[in-house]
Amino acid sequence: MSRFRRAQTSALFESSWLTLSKHAVLGESGEPLPFPIYTLDMGDWVNVVALTGAPGDESIVFVRQHRFGTQSRSLEIPGGLVDAGEAPLRAAQRELEEETGYTSGEWSALSWSFPNPALQSNKLYMFVARGCERTSAVQLDPLEDCEVELVAYRELPTLLARGEIRHALVLVALYELLLADRGLKVSGP
Repeated sequence: MSRFRRAQTSALFESSWLTLSKHAVLGESGEPLPFPIYTLDMGDWVNVVALTGAPGDESIVFVRQHRFGTQSRSLEIPGGLVDAGEAPLRAAQRELEEETGYTSGEWSALSWSFPNPALQSNKLYMFVARGCERTSAVQLDPLEDCEVELVAYRELPTLLARGEIRHALVLVALYELLLADRGLKVSGP
């Protein structure tokens, strides 16, 4: 049981994919905290570790894309928002095809995580797609700027050690893939 509870919430900003809220919070004794708490509410996200080729000779499908927060290009795996009413697996399949043109008939869930529980309530669902093949053209959203890059799976440890991937949610999915490929799975609720 938490020592804190929300007493009042007001939305400060709302868009189609994000709500910034301000909360008056009561402490353990029922007294209000001396400052407000701010949260970001948004829909759930997915990301996909997509593998091409035969086992033992696989490549990972990455996208190198512009990120507005850092004003730089970031090496990442495909992913995005889960649309309202959409199952996470379907969102993962859609995002993979839209961002890379690749599809797969062999999907499995890695697990899920909270992207930033200090500020957000949404979940990130992580999937692995094996035996991926390029079946269509890339269909980017207007705010996406992605280039597809294939990296040999065996090069992943070197890529990670060189710090070429800095997106925390991508690192989590790759970590979980490495565990899964060693017969381990992250458990939890």
